[in-house]
Amino acid sequence: MTRFAIRKHDPSSRRALLLGTALVLLTGGCSASGRVAARRLLDDMSTGNRKLATTITRFNEVLLERVNDKCNDEAVLNSLEGVRALIRELDEASQGWKIPETVEAVAVVKAYRDHLAGRDSLFAEKVPLILESLAVPELTKAERSKRTKGVFDQIRVAEKKSLKALRDEQRKFAASAGIFAYD
Repeated sequence: MTRFAIRKHDPSSRRALLLGTALVLLTGGCSASGRVAARRLLDDMSTGNRKLATTITRFNEVLLERVNDKCNDEAVLNSLEGVRALIRELDEASQGWKIPETVEAVAVVKAYRDHLAGRDSLFAEKVPLILESLAVPELTKAERSKRTKGVFDQIRVAEKKSLKALRDEQRKFAASAGIFAYD
């Protein structure tokens, strides 16, 4: 019955199905313990990313309050230090992960750590630029907002690029481990 169902499809999809099955079998992706370890690793990364996203959202809210003169530079710097402390904490936690001994697993963990380091350096570099532009008293509120928007856009573009690279590595790792429902 299954053989008949495969024949009904065009040859390219049958070939892709057979090739995918062969790859999973050859790479050891069908082992349950390997999939469990891979899923655990991906879940740990996902949990860390959610924590970081929440902390960055809070930081952006504080920064927006600073743009609107509702708080001072010290509040922004304290919030920034909270973001950077969480990044260090997540990096330290990733050092203790049990990583499956595959090239893809090592690559995805390296991509995750690079992503964290990139975000840390991005905030360390760009936030002082925002605070400097806000400190100029001669600028109107609209001019200050325009300057900070440019820096915000640079941060957003760099974060998207870094996150896309991380997600690509995670998808590649998930596929190599036989986790086809990961996104």
